[in-house]
Amino acid sequence: MIGEILGRIAWCGLHAVARGAIYLQSPLGAKRTVGWIGAHMKPLEGVDEARSAMRLLRGMGGSCLSRSITVAARLPGSVVVLGVDPRSSARLSAHAWVEKDQEIVDDAGTATCSTEELARF
Repeated sequence: MIGEILGRIAWCGLHAVARGAIYLQSPLGAKRTVGWIGAHMKPLEGVDEARSAMRLLRGMGGSCLSRSITVAARLPGSVVVLGVDPRSSARLSAHAWVEKDQEIVDDAGTATCSTEELARF
């Protein structure tokens, strides 16, 4: 019980840092900042645990980018991917997600084959 509560507090704190870093820095700079902190925390053991973390973070607000940077900071060997849906002509439709070993860790299920990748970091 106490361990679970402390785990949620740790996720909440790291996500708050990610949200602030995105506001103050470029996405790459924010990933570096949050990654440095995440490197001092217990790493996630795999994609399934990362997906659970994404579901937890989804209830904490923020953006797909802040959640992706947060999870990637604790998932060794992962990358944050930024993509855009070219079919959405009326307005820009962008999304960020995490990938590890070519497996998608996505909190909203919107990283699809119709999304064109813009960047990986």
